[in-house]
Amino acid sequence: MGHESISVTFTYSHLYPSKQKSLADKLNEDREKALEQKKEDGEDE
Repeated sequence: MGHESISVTFTYSHLYPSKQKSLADKLNEDREKALEQKKEDGEDE
C-alpha cells in the first residue's frame, strides 16, 4: 500500500473496506495462478 510500516496500513485500512476486498481478491487470484503454474511445472506446493 506504500506505507512505511504495516502498522500504518492497519491503522487506516478501515477507511477503505472495498479496497481490502479487491486487494484480497487480487492476491488470491495471483496465488491460484502461481499454484497452477507449479503444478504445470511439476513442482510440489
